Amino acid sequence: GSDQAAATTAAAAAQVFRGGKVIIVGSINQDLTTYAPTLPTPGQTILGSDFITTPGGKGANQAVAASSTLQGATSSVCGGEVHMIGRVGNDVMGHSLLSSLRSKGVKLGEDDEATVDNVAHTGV
Repeated sequence: GSDQAAATTAAAAAQVFRGGKVIIVGSINQDLTTYAPTLPTPGQTILGSDFITTPGGKGANQAVAASSTLQGATSSVCGGEVHMIGRVGNDVMGHSLLSSLRSKGVKLGEDDEATVDNVAHTGV
């Protein structure tokens, strides 16, 4: 799945970019997940039992995986930085996603001028 692909990307980055920069271009999205006891049939409405929001997006997931790899046990060998190029809206979800990426060691550019879109909303 996407976790395995992100881990593979991160492992490749650790081998290739010793002390360099890993630059990831991709999506930064807010995942919205609800849980339900069964799948609804066509036209049926059912109640969910729980609802969570989590950071997501293929590019963001890869950036976090690469950063985790470079900061992990191999950091003394690899070093390097992970930079993310992507867009979020100038809204609560967008700012939360950028904060989450920063907390994982992903570099986003000065003042987020390249990542915050004042017109479009953050993707879900």
